[in-house]
Amino acid sequence: MNYTADDFAKITAPVLILTGDRDETVSLDEKVEMYRLIPGAELAVLPGMDHLAAMDRVDLFVLAVSSFFERRLAPSQD
Repeated sequence: MNYTADDFAKITAPVLILTGDRDETVSLDEKVEMYRLIPGAELAVLPGMDHLAAMDRVDLFVLAVSSFFERRLAPSQD
């Protein structure tokens, strides 16, 4: 798929880019670029993990995702 910087800039939903630092499917540089292009996105890099990080280290995956949900999707305390 060929997404442009403008495509990423239009994303308004909360986004967590979660990756392993040894992912060979999509480079870390590409994921950092997506993170920079998506307004308000968050980036979590799991050390020593490849593309299957969620299956290899379920504990780290769940921690990263649940933490993101708590920060980004919790009701506002206004």
